Amino acid sequence: MIDSKLILLGGFGRSGTTGIRELLRGHPDITSSKKSEFRMLTDPGGLISLKNVFVDNWTFWRGDHAIHEFNDFCKNLNSKWFGGYALSNFKVEFYGNFEEANKQLLDHLVLSSYNGIWGKHANIFNKSLSWLLNKKRLKLINRKIYITDPIDYSQFKKFTRDYFNTLIKKKLHNEGASMYILDEPFISQNPKECIEITGANKLIIVLRDPRDVFQSFQGRDWSPKEKKHSLILLKSVYSYWLKKKKQLPEELYFELKFEDIANDFSKTYNELCLFLNIKHIPNILSQTNFNFKKAHIGRWKHELSMEEQEDLNNYFSELLALLGYQ
Repeated sequence: MIDSKLILLGGFGRSGTTGIRELLRGHPDITSSKKSEFRMLTDPGGLISLKNVFVDNWTFWRGDHAIHEFNDFCKNLNSKWFGGYALSNFKVEFYGNFEEANKQLLDHLVLSSYNGIWGKHANIFNKSLSWLLNKKRLKLINRKIYITDPIDYSQFKKFTRDYFNTLIKKKLHNEGASMYILDEPFISQNPKECIEITGANKLIIVLRDPRDVFQSFQGRDWSPKEKKHSLILLKSVYSYWLKKKKQLPEELYFELKFEDIANDFSKTYNELCLFLNIKHIPNILSQTNFNFKKAHIGRWKHELSMEEQEDLNNYFSELLALLGYQ
């Protein structure tokens, strides 16, 4: 069963997914997170991580570790100031359904729990204290250990699809929308799995000239400091998408060149509306925060020397041809 309420939006980091999300949010039928990307699918601790453990490679210890990682990840998403996801507060974003959906999923995955300590988390302090206290399992020196079982993939998909239905139910109702955009850059690296575990039937991948993306990477706190590492990273993620998209039916995904939305907006926006089966809004730009000036198309030509440009062209030559860039 596929769910037309979810639109997946992915890219490659600095490829323009935020701009496209803002453009689509201007449509009366579509909503999304207002500030931060949700990141529940592909970030460590998210649903792909859970799938890798419970479906593909379960052990008792891995199951326990995956639940702890998921809980910590959800706390980060719910912490506006102190988590790793600055300004995110998805408890508010989903009108309280974020915590409800998390609890519902954990009820499916966790059979029971007890206080104890794995060798990995033991040290001489808590071992000695446990001995002095006659091995009493106090929370001070122990942690919760979760008892889980491996799960069939079809069962896991049911749990995760129910998760998203619960998650967005109030948001769609309260904001008068019928579709929610799930915006994560690296959906492009797990497209088939992301479609399967969400039940979505629409995937938009935002392409952008890797030379512009390379230049946009510079100075970001999450991107490589060494330029050669940025080159390796970009070539890897773009190439992986080209490999992974072969697993997908063509009607499920739409490759959107960021340059096209800026240079030929009317035609490209119309194609996007047809793919999503939504009404074309003639004055959509006046209802969004999308700004063509922020596109910085061709910045690599303006900001790099001729020698640096030539090096980029040589490094990305094969990839540029496959992507349709000159």
